[in-house]
Amino acid sequence: MCAGGSATARAKSNNHITTHKAMKHNIGVQRKQCSHCDHKAKTNGDLTKHMASKHNVGVQWHQCPHSDYKAMTENDITKHKANKQDVGVQWKQCPDCDYKSKITSDLSRHFKSQHMSK
Repeated sequence: MCAGGSATARAKSNNHITTHKAMKHNIGVQRKQCSHCDHKAKTNGDLTKHMASKHNVGVQWHQCPHSDYKAMTENDITKHKANKQDVGVQWKQCPDCDYKSKITSDLSRHFKSQHMSK
């Protein structure tokens, strides 16, 4: 059990309590030093993410097949293709006119502003 802070945390094992104390209260944390800058991370995973995003260490770049754009994740490539090249886009059609949009919230805004009684 952890009674630190403003709440009491319960866990199934001592390992969970140790992790909770480290992440929430900085108790027993041995920070991992970035070898490229002054950044220190709580976990190896956080250090790996930092080094990838800030220093391009261990990054496997994904290349857009239609342009020079590259990204760290395949999901970012998918978003890029949808936004910039209309690849894999599902257009949302206004039921009352010819307006269409890639983004549902834009279609909703259009419909409310153009077709709903004020």
